[in-house]
Amino acid sequence: MKIVKLKLEDIDVGTHTPKHIDEEHRSKIESMKKKIKKGHTLPPFFVMADKNSKIKYRRLDGFKRYLAYKELGYEKIDCIVVDESTNIDLDDKAQKKLVLITGYKCNNNCRFCYDANKRSIPNRTTKALLKDLTIGIKYNCDYVDILGGEPTIRKDIFLLIKKAKEMGYERICITTNGRLLSYNPFLEKLIDAGLNSIIFSIHGHNAELHDFQTRVKGSFSQLLKGLNNTQEQAKIKDIQIGSNTTITKLNYEHLPQIGEFLVKNGIKNSEFIFVDPTGEAYNNFKDLVPKITELSPYIKKLLDIGISNKIPHWHIRYFPFCYLDGYENYISEKYSPFQKEVHFGPEFTNLDVDESRKIISRVKAPQCALCKFNNFCEGVWKEYEKQYGLKELRPIKNGN
Repeated sequence: MKIVKLKLEDIDVGTHTPKHIDEEHRSKIESMKKKIKKGHTLPPFFVMADKNSKIKYRRLDGFKRYLAYKELGYEKIDCIVVDESTNIDLDDKAQKKLVLITGYKCNNNCRFCYDANKRSIPNRTTKALLKDLTIGIKYNCDYVDILGGEPTIRKDIFLLIKKAKEMGYERICITTNGRLLSYNPFLEKLIDAGLNSIIFSIHGHNAELHDFQTRVKGSFSQLLKGLNNTQEQAKIKDIQIGSNTTITKLNYEHLPQIGEFLVKNGIKNSEFIFVDPTGEAYNNFKDLVPKITELSPYIKKLLDIGISNKIPHWHIRYFPFCYLDGYENYISEKYSPFQKEVHFGPEFTNLDVDESRKIISRVKAPQCALCKFNNFCEGVWKEYEKQYGLKELRPIKNGN
């Protein structure tokens, strides 16, 4: 699609326009204006030619971007002109995400941790991480997820969040085991710096299961306290709360109970991740990685809990579609809120995580080519193939 410069006065701003500019819209508009002033190029607008109107074009997306350019006095903006037959995604909620891996040091010692073999790699310096944040802005990322290891044990975590906010990131998140958030003054300081999203790593519905996996007694108690503290803060401040649960042989039979625990604790955004067989899961594959045939019934029960409770985001990740026919809309590889993910780590840079994962880490069976989900499904981990083979994979054909 060709990008052209169009005059703002030739574009009908009324299409898809909110009835009023609320505080959230205003905050995002101001954030976009800061990016533009710094020389960053925002995504082009989709417009449609309108021969039946005095205005030449109808705007199809980007209301906040339009106002940002208009308020800065721009006369022309980058646009893509489409017609009614063009299939485009006009979801303004899609974001480009920077994942900032600060290092591999952690105050837990999870049995399945994929970073376990990287502990000797030095953490990234503050200077390097600030540079990565700057690069993320140049890639038009508006969401940053700061993780580790465990990001909250870094002394510069408040500075990183503060700088991310100053640079114009709209959503500033940490993925955490939640232990240090059990100290409310620490949590308040993170929020005051600009943190507005927290993803808790929750691997069990009780202390016995969670602590056994983290290998830290009391970690579940601290996690629960941190979650409760965050929920109290969310009553008065804009904070999104989510969770990640790694699925292993140790907890898969308890997935329904874990799901009920998350619902009971008011979490509306949850990802359930089929364990990545690297790190400790590679070292102890048969003890930690369940077979997909054994796991599938428990995943369906888990997904049913989210569906029945109308949880907005309740997805499984890295699990073959052929065992979740009818649940495909709850698999992250098909539906993601992000246009693209960029990852910066201590020893690597990955500018297209989804595509590289498919090539480097995932594998399909020959029979997968016959499956109706072949365009979405990534198959299984390559280490899974080495250990268990691919005979479990079964193509689901249209009409089955």
